[in-house]
Amino acid sequence: AVGMHSLGEEVRLHLHAELGSEEEDDSIMMVDSYEDEWGRLHDVKVCGTLLEYIGKGKSIIDVGLAQARQPLSTRSHYFEVEIVDPGEKCYIALGLARKDYPKNRHPGWSRGSVAYHADSYMNWLQHH
Repeated sequence: AVGMHSLGEEVRLHLHAELGSEEEDDSIMMVDSYEDEWGRLHDVKVCGTLLEYIGKGKSIIDVGLAQARQPLSTRSHYFEVEIVDPGEKCYIALGLARKDYPKNRHPGWSRGSVAYHADSYMNWLQHH
């Protein structure tokens, strides 16, 4: 799951990247990430591998959420994220969340999630 909050925030996801690839050409790792590959999109626009926050960003509940349709598995558990534009405040969270995670909460803020928050450089875990 990816959570974003500030206008202009953009992240690029490489969902099918290969761990330890020694290729210098990054295009070998990029796979288009079409909208139908996402189970949930809230205030997030998809353009190829780019996710862009399109919400209001005025309060703590103005969170954009992108959650992949397929969960991570033991066979497919590696992905890469590049923060293309940190936006005004870099309120970007990258993490794992249960399927029914609240759409107005960053991953890591609520039960059933764990996330890295780019604005504070901290990991957040909510398991209760």
